[in-house]
Amino acid sequence: MLNKTDVSMLYITIMGMASEGDGNKYWLDYANSNSLGVSSLANIMLDSPGAAKFFGDSLLAGNEKEFVTKIYSIALGSTSDVDGINYWTKAITGGGEFTDSKGNVINVASLSKGDLIGAMIDSMVNGGSAESKAIFEAKAAASDYFAD
Repeated sequence: MLNKTDVSMLYITIMGMASEGDGNKYWLDYANSNSLGVSSLANIMLDSPGAAKFFGDSLLAGNEKEFVTKIYSIALGSTSDVDGINYWTKAITGGGEFTDSKGNVINVASLSKGDLIGAMIDSMVNGGSAESKAIFEAKAAASDYFAD
């Protein structure tokens, strides 16, 4: 079952803003009544008018790097992680081998945009740097506050 914070994190990455009470409750109820996880709900939210407004043309095929960069910008307030942006872009353009700036070859799984958002959220909260985690969790806490 998802919780308010899960929806807040999706709002930040998909709508580019904090959630508000009715919207957070709507998506939370929808997800839980349909047994959806974060990635599945993200795939559905990406079809919403709010996502279309926030992402604009970056939702279109061929603009995957812009899509990933926009998530970095809103979720972390920075687009300086070139390796990270390129890694995630590779994931939504079919996956395969990715070589980072240090010459490390990494095999990248192919992901849908919603699955990518779910994986990025998981990475920011559970696997990223302490600074990235703190930034993203502070934004989620603010979103939770506005959702109350």
